[in-house]
Amino acid sequence: MSGGQVSPAPDDIERWVVATCRELGVELDGPDGDFFEAGGTSLAATRLIARAEARYGQDALPPDDLFAESGVRAIAAAIGRNSRRAAAPDPADADGTGPAGADPTGARQAGTGEPRAGRV
Repeated sequence: MSGGQVSPAPDDIERWVVATCRELGVELDGPDGDFFEAGGTSLAATRLIARAEARYGQDALPPDDLFAESGVRAIAAAIGRNSRRAAAPDPADADGTGPAGADPTGARQAGTGEPRAGRV
């Protein structure tokens, strides 16, 4: 999620968790279900984590969060919390162009601001 997006509603995340778990073969009854009690395996957990990151951003569902509390509502809360954290602007990137002093083109010498030899 980028900094300008609104975080998804908890109910939307819960529905996504249930639907995704079912796609992975974990038959959850609904938001009151528990991933591991419903038959979730470590392989299914890895796949759920990867899908959460693809949809909600990097570290949306860290393994520690999933293994600590595996109820659907707890998983959804972790995703919501972590996706908001990931969407928060980085103070070192105040202008949105990257870390302070970064040169994404690599055309400048580090620390001098001078063009690198052979690049203009």
